Amino acid sequence: AGQPEDIDVTRAPQQRRTSATTDDLPALQELHRALCLAERASGYDADADPSFAASASGRTYLSARIQGDGLALVARDGANVTVGFLLAGVRSGPRGRVSGLESMFVVPAARRRGVGTALLEQFLAWHRSSGLPSASLAVAPANRAAIALYRKAGFAGTTLVMERGSSADARDPET
Repeated sequence: AGQPEDIDVTRAPQQRRTSATTDDLPALQELHRALCLAERASGYDADADPSFAASASGRTYLSARIQGDGLALVARDGANVTVGFLLAGVRSGPRGRVSGLESMFVVPAARRRGVGTALLEQFLAWHRSSGLPSASLAVAPANRAAIALYRKAGFAGTTLVMERGSSADARDPET
């Protein structure tokens, strides 16, 4: 499926969400870095690499999404400052190929203003046009605001993934 048209965000009239272009690459890199730092700080993903988006492989990944291999959206405020992004692609899941929301981030100052909802709605429109049977995403269990947003959009938990650190001081429950 191609990139969606630019659409005004009706619930946040001072903001717009648009398909990302190559001109948005620096903003996407910086917001992706902020997302990784937030994931590390929250304990959701201690291995999230804040330098990934600036790396050669990160630039390749972001460029592919921008060029239509998946979806790359940005949200801008009234001053045309990028305040959020969403990246998505087709991935394999337990039930076959699905539309996967890979990452979404809204800067703290722009939260609770409809930006995340607008980005998610555009992702769901892209998903519907894909013909794939389902859409999926992962979210930190402690991110209650995001969980509420995703539930409101019709997402439901289907899998519980549990992880255990491999550090030397990780305790073996069998001993």
